Amino acid sequence: MRNTLFVMTIILTLLICGCAGANAGNYDNADDVSVVTTDDGTVNGYRIQSPSNSAEVTPNNGNSMYYANKNSKTFHKKDCSYASKIKSENLYMTSDRNELITSGYHACKFCKP
Repeated sequence: MRNTLFVMTIILTLLICGCAGANAGNYDNADDVSVVTTDDGTVNGYRIQSPSNSAEVTPNNGNSMYYANKNSKTFHKKDCSYASKIKSENLYMTSDRNELITSGYHACKFCKP
């Protein structure tokens, strides 16, 4: 009886500890941030600089805008729910998918840009 209770206590403790740290490394779980884009290429009043590496990997139709997280190196479609959760200091915007891929970014598994 004591052994069973001891094992159940350990399992319960592991479940509680495992759930508490599940999102500890997820940088996209920030509070919602409003992002204002303008025609002059600025976001919330700041000019976004692009990464210097540029090589063609996949064709780009030029009509898409991608929101990238500098911390997680993940990029999203503009209307992805995870894109709206990127902190403004980690946000990088571009319409060039090839540039993101060659700079080490990977596509969001939810919106699949």
